[in-house]
Amino acid sequence: MTTPYSSAPMETTPTPLMSAADCGDTQLQESFVHILEEGLVTPQYQPIVNLVNDGLVGWEGLIRGPKDTALESPLALFALAERLGHLRDLERLCRERTIAGADLQPQEKLFLNIHPRTLTDPTFREGETRTLIETRQLRADRIVFEITEHQAIDDYALLRRVVNHYRKQGYQIALDDTGAGYSGLVTLMEVKPDVVKIDMNLIRRLHEDQTKQDIVRAICQVSSGFGAVVIAEGIETPEELAAVRRCGVPYGQGYLLGVPTHRCRVQPLDPPGLFG
Repeated sequence: MTTPYSSAPMETTPTPLMSAADCGDTQLQESFVHILEEGLVTPQYQPIVNLVNDGLVGWEGLIRGPKDTALESPLALFALAERLGHLRDLERLCRERTIAGADLQPQEKLFLNIHPRTLTDPTFREGETRTLIETRQLRADRIVFEITEHQAIDDYALLRRVVNHYRKQGYQIALDDTGAGYSGLVTLMEVKPDVVKIDMNLIRRLHEDQTKQDIVRAICQVSSGFGAVVIAEGIETPEELAAVRRCGVPYGQGYLLGVPTHRCRVQPLDPPGLFG
């Protein structure tokens, strides 16, 4: 899993910062406030690769907190944001930094992680993202909102309406961690995303597990039925890569294919990239 989110409960309405007693660590809370107010997060970009022709087709934006601190880890940073009631504020900051730092080639996509409740929240305004991408001379069809689901979704009808709204604006939708649990499969059926990202736990030692291979093939088959492309996450060994290719997964991501870097590498795309 490459997303920076944790499994802690997410707030449903904006709240003021909690007291030190509520969060349990005054210094950690103060550090978080400082990070949020000063924008002290660093974007990193991990490549997504076409496994048929080895072409570079996009980048997933990842986030790190201040180096050599307790909040450098995105898991710790986002978990604390949830506890303090400011996950949306942190997500907004991360989107701003990730878009501002992206140096994409003409056919490359930028994947932005977002929680489904943030996507459906009325305070999340499509115009903010559009303004940000226009400053980078990017079109909406270069942006993929990657839904990172670690909790049950309460209202699939609302999520479908919102997803369709953003699609009409030109954005695309990816579903992260597919195959990680029942709720992820339900979301796959309900949302029918443009991109399906297979959970890294299914990819781990895929070459040694026939059941995992059958599941990966089934995800590819189901996804092709509604026109989605499939990306295997967390590819770390040549054996896993070979197994992913045998299962018919056309795109991949993982340390074997490229570690997260502070800048998108300049690389021409030939032939055309993801989504044609």
